[in-house]
Amino acid sequence: MPPMINECIELCGSCVVSDSSENGPNQFENEFCQKIDNSCKCIDHAKNAYQVQQKAKMDSIARIEAKVVRLERAMILVDSLQTLCNETINCVLHFTYGNSTLTIFDLQKRIYMDNDSSAYSNLIAKPSNSALLISPKESPLVKDSTKQTFVEKNKSNRLFYFGFSLAFEHFLEDYVGDIDVMNSDEVIDQQFGLNLGFLLRWYFYRWGSFQTGLNAIFHYAYYDEAYSNTDILFNEATIEYYNLMVEIPLEFRFGFPIGRVISPYVSISTHIRKPIYAWIMYDYDYNDDKKNGAYTEDDWEFMEYIGLGLEISRHVSLQWQFAIFAARTNVDFATMAYDTNLKTWRINADFAF
Repeated sequence: MPPMINECIELCGSCVVSDSSENGPNQFENEFCQKIDNSCKCIDHAKNAYQVQQKAKMDSIARIEAKVVRLERAMILVDSLQTLCNETINCVLHFTYGNSTLTIFDLQKRIYMDNDSSAYSNLIAKPSNSALLISPKESPLVKDSTKQTFVEKNKSNRLFYFGFSLAFEHFLEDYVGDIDVMNSDEVIDQQFGLNLGFLLRWYFYRWGSFQTGLNAIFHYAYYDEAYSNTDILFNEATIEYYNLMVEIPLEFRFGFPIGRVISPYVSISTHIRKPIYAWIMYDYDYNDDKKNGAYTEDDWEFMEYIGLGLEISRHVSLQWQFAIFAARTNVDFATMAYDTNLKTWRINADFAF
């Protein structure tokens, strides 16, 4: 219908419609307005405008309803997948769905066992005959408007993690230089160490892993009234020292689950240490002495620990470790470097990502 001229707009606006229905305006109240309608087609224009308005309203409602139904079907789809994956820990979901309708055409769940990767069970889900089909615009994230295959892997299948490690150590040594500190008259618990480093971890089964990395170590020790191991003029000494080392830990963890995210574990680890530098102060009966300097290339330490720990969701772990073996190289007066009767232990926290 051609647009109404300005004169007709003014004339039609001055007339009052006597009756209206769901189809729009019906007729005018007087004969003069009817004559205006015969010339300007006022009622026809009004009906056309009314129908355009109603159509726009219905189209808007239909679009909103389609979005709501699509959202509801998407939530049903997500809930179904979550329910299937919650039934087991090691699972991979493969499903095919219609992008325009969000209707599942095929759903398979494969359950992988720790001891047999070939063992699995399948679940096939077919769409319901009463499924409501919706056809909104194609999602910009999916190019195929009919089918899209999506693979959802459970995060527990991830094998490799990296992160950083913190530790506090307490230790008691056999000897410092040629001084017997373990058998001194007053063994004061003022020996401690701090560790900081990064870690690399691989899981060889769901709750078991191998971990390595590189740590920097700071040690401080104070021994009072220790005895010399050689026949010289003095026989008592107070020793205070600081030293720096680096180490490579090689640790195996064997855990068992409590729930889905918490795993207690036991560990056995070997720590290969290289002393770097030391600041040592001796206070003898008759004089004081200081010996500062770098260790030689032949100076090494080897520690063996047994540990008890707790791992949370593979990302955070805390454990207590105690030494069962400790040795130093480049010494001829002692094989054991540290006391192993639960007096040399460490508490460490790991944060993996």
